[in-house]
This record gives sequence, C-alpha cells and structure tokens, in this order.
Amino acid sequence: MVILNYFYNGKKLRKSLGIKVLLKDWNEDSKENPVRRTDPDHRSKNLLLKEKLLEMNKIVQRIELQGQLPTVELVEMYVSKLVEKKMVETKKEYGFSTLLDEYILDVKKDIRLSNNYLRTLINSLEQVREFVDVYSGGRYFNIGEIDGDFQRDYLNYSTKSKNRLPSTTNKHLRCLRGFIRWCHRNGFCDKVIEGIKINTTFDKEIIFLNRTELLQLSEFTEFDFTNDNHSKYTNEYFSVPLKNGKYRKFTNLEVYKDMLIFGCGLGCRFGDLIKLKIDNYHFDDTQKGNGYFVFRMEKSNVGKKVRVPINQLTFNIWKKYSSSRTREDFIFPQSQRGCLVSNQKFNQHIKEIGRIVGLNRRVSKPSFTTDGKVVKGTDIREPLYKFISSHIMRRTFIREGINNNLPYHIIMSMSGHSSEQIFRGYFNTTEEELKVGGSKMFSIGEISPPNVGNTETTDILSYLNQMDDEKKKLFVELLKNFNK
Repeated sequence: MVILNYFYNGKKLRKSLGIKVLLKDWNEDSKENPVRRTDPDHRSKNLLLKEKLLEMNKIVQRIELQGQLPTVELVEMYVSKLVEKKMVETKKEYGFSTLLDEYILDVKKDIRLSNNYLRTLINSLEQVREFVDVYSGGRYFNIGEIDGDFQRDYLNYSTKSKNRLPSTTNKHLRCLRGFIRWCHRNGFCDKVIEGIKINTTFDKEIIFLNRTELLQLSEFTEFDFTNDNHSKYTNEYFSVPLKNGKYRKFTNLEVYKDMLIFGCGLGCRFGDLIKLKIDNYHFDDTQKGNGYFVFRMEKSNVGKKVRVPINQLTFNIWKKYSSSRTREDFIFPQSQRGCLVSNQKFNQHIKEIGRIVGLNRRVSKPSFTTDGKVVKGTDIREPLYKFISSHIMRRTFIREGINNNLPYHIIMSMSGHSSEQIFRGYFNTTEEELKVGGSKMFSIGEISPPNVGNTETTDILSYLNQMDDEKKKLFVELLKNFNK
C-alpha cells in the first residue's frame, strides 16, 4: 500500500492513498513516475499519485492563504472534508491539470510533430490552463466540466479580458478539443466535445507590397555595409565566414531588408526562409540566373517539396550571399552565437526599415469582435510600414502571381497551399481590379448597337430564324468561341 507522509513541526500525518504496488514495481528514486512500467496499471497509478500529491499541496496552500499554520491536525481535518466531499473512484475523475501534463508529455514523444507545432500547441493549452485556474477559483476541476458553456466562457474571457483575436481564441479551443479527444481515447472521459462556432472570416484588407514598393526597397542601398552612410542607421553587424577563412560583413538592416525582399520573391514562410541553404538553389546556368529554389515546407505534415522559379530579385540576393561560401551554408547569416534570426526580431526591424525607406501607402488593419463588428479605433488608415510583418512575404508573392494572371493551381504549387479555401485568404479584390472590371459592365458608350438596316445583319437574323433549336445553340457556342 502506498502511504503519503506529511511532516510539520516534528509531527507526521500518514495517509493511505488506496493504491497497491508490488515492491519490485516500485521505484523509490523516481519522483515523476515511481510505479515502474512492469506494473500493468503503471500509467493510471502514476497519474493518481500525482493527483493525490497535487491535492495535498493545494490544501496546504489554502491553509496558508487563510493566514493559518498548516499543522498536521489542520491538514488532516481538510483532507477528511475533501474525502467526504469527493471520492476518487475511477480514472475518469482525474483533474484537468494532471491530465494536461500527461498529454503534453505524450505529444512531445510524437516524432511526426515539428518543434514549431509543438510550441504553438503547448502555448495554446497553457493559455487554457490559466483560464481554468480563474474559472474554477482554485478548486478541483474535472475535465467532464468542459462543454459548450466552458468554451463560450473562454471565448468571452480571451477576446475581452485578454484582447485576443477571435482566430487566436479559435486556435486555443481547437487544441483543447484535441486534448479532450486524447482523454477519450485513453478512457479518462466519457465523450468528446463539439466545437462552438466562432466567426473568424471578416471583410478585411489583405496587406501586401506592390511591385513599386519592392523596387523601392531593393534600390535603397544606404543600409549596405559597403555604403559610407550605413552608420547613420545602425551599428549592428553580421559576420559571415568565407571558404578562405576570412569574413564578410553586412549590417543588420541590410540583411533584414534582403530577407524581406527574398521572401516576397519566393513566397515562403519565415520559418522556411531562415533555414534555406545556398544549395537550395538548383540552377541550370548561374550566368543567366535560370533554375529553381527547392525546399521542403517546415509546417507541412507530409514534408511537401516546393519548387519556385528564380527571378531577378531572388537571384541577385542569392548571388550576393553565396559568393565564396559553401553550399551547406545558410543563405542568410546567423547571430554571433550561431543562432538563426528570430521572427520577433525580424518583424521589429522590417517595420523600422519600411519607415526609413518611406513605405507610407495608407492601409488599415481593423480588429473585429466575435460578432463581426470593428473594434472602435482600429480601422483608421495608417502608413503601410506600421503593419509590415513576416507574413507579408507570402501575401505579396501570391498577389504578384494574380496580377500576372497566373492560374491558381500554379500559384498554389509554388506557395505550397493544398486548400484553395485557405489560399483565397491571402488576397482580396483590389481597387485597381474593381476599376478595370467595373468599367466593363454596362459600357453602353463603348458598344455600338446592331444596325438592323444593315444587309449583313438582316441576313444573319433571317438565317437564325430559319434554324432549329439545336443549330441555334451550336451557332451561339461558335460565336462565344470566336469572341474569346
């Protein structure tokens, strides 16, 4: 029988936990999982032990918060009340926090999941755990209490108290439902829960860089280390080792600007961009700049390979950073500690770069409530540079493809999208498209009405009247094809 001992001021409280373990299956040195795997019920027993220990710690904390000393007698009284109130009879009574810890340990063992996905998943679940502590008031919280009402309460808390976007809250709740499905599969709860409907698709402006703005960035050379004016903007540098043992220097703003331009020309995510190596360029003739950038998408669960033809922007930058280096080197330099550039630092610097270069086109990026209303004060148009982030690279690439009338399936193959629904979220109709398209509608002034008195027109009408229905349909199709 496993006994929990509580010591205070020379006294001891012994409490049987109702769990029996053979001596050969007990690991005295393990605090995490003292019941060895040789016990057929080791998993449920270890979970129950953790739950009991957590309960005892909460009792001690509750006593101390009330300004009392957690004496053996007082702790025993609280334990007795807890036992009377709630008898833990089956593994379906495990608390939320205990099971969540077990789930996180389980998903960390899944080699199919990328580090980025794991970080996102764990962070989302920790946000829910924080809410559970508030929601339960510190009491014992069972996963059976998670239902539609709980999700709606979390939605209200997350969007109003924490000012999170509905899409972020929706992501947290998706991760929570994944956790509940795991609990159900492992017998810790009786049923899974259905998701609540959260509106995350709003009529908002998709922000991208147009071709003029990209050229504006490309032609701004005052950040370059070789430019005498670079010290006016920065005194931070990257040093890149060369094959001959020497080093080449770049300013930090020079590198971040080139990364932004390169990403727009490649259409990749930031996580893929920083991991690109010089060898990711598969060339036919480097003098002419022919070839493809080939890489596997980090966020793809099937290791999707993407091929994007090189263009003048990407080739010039690749050539600049690949000179005198090995094909195993990363294209873009790392920090002095050998770390890849962080997304946070990149986003911070490209906003400053946009301000200096003068990306001042007025755009808006409103925030929306869950019922689709614009949050007051968030729909004011401001200079473009304030809204630039790493994700603008994919939106710019896709918009450039649409402006050049590339079929969707070609753009999607280069951007790595498998779903057209998700792909369509990267662009919307621009004012220029509205002007051009709208001007063609009901353009009476540009279309001459048929001249009924004209001999040729009269002959055609007469001929049409003599046709049967099948011939008329065929004639109309021929006219359509002729117009095309």
